Amino acid sequence: MEAPEASPMLLKANKTKTILLTLGSFAFALGGLLLPETTPSEQLLKYGGAAFFLLCGAAAASHLLPGRSSLSLDAEGMELSDGFKGRRRIAFADIAEKGFFVYSMKGAAMVIWAYREGAQPQSLLRRANKALSGGDDHLPVSYEGYSAKDLAGLLNAHLAAWRRRAAQEAPRPAFLDSSSCAR
Repeated sequence: MEAPEASPMLLKANKTKTILLTLGSFAFALGGLLLPETTPSEQLLKYGGAAFFLLCGAAAASHLLPGRSSLSLDAEGMELSDGFKGRRRIAFADIAEKGFFVYSMKGAAMVIWAYREGAQPQSLLRRANKALSGGDDHLPVSYEGYSAKDLAGLLNAHLAAWRRRAAQEAPRPAFLDSSSCAR
C-alpha cells in the first residue's frame, strides 16, 4: 500500500466493535452478579468477576467518548488517542527496522511494533510484550475500514515514505561531496 508523501490522515475507532465489547463486558458483569452463591469463596468469585467485567466495560466505553479514540498520521509519525492513556505521540524515527506487523492470538489480530534501541524506556510490561509478541507496543483498538493487515500496510507505507525523506535529507559526509574535491 503506497502512502502519499505527506498525507495527514485521521482514523476513527470502530464504534460498532467498541459498543459490542462494552455491552458484552457489562452483560458478563450482570451475569456474574446473578449467579447464586453458597460459600464465601463463591461470593469472592461472583463479586470479583463482576468487578473485573465492569472495569473492562468502563475501559471499552471510554473509547466512545468524543476525541478519545483516534489515530492521526502525518509526515513525521502518529498520534494515538485512547480512553485511558490520553494522547501520545510516536515518531517514525523511533520505530525499529521491521516496522509494523500483525500479531494474532486466538483469532484476535492487532497491529504491533518494536521501538529502535534506546528510543523508549524498557519497562517490565514492555519486556513482557516483546517476549510474548515480538513487539513493544500495539494499537489499542481497531479503526473504521481497516483490518489489522491493511492498517499495518498503511502504517508501513507512511514509515517507508518517512525513511525515504530522511535518507534524502541526511547530510552527506564531506569526502562524498564532489564540490569539495580539488581539481
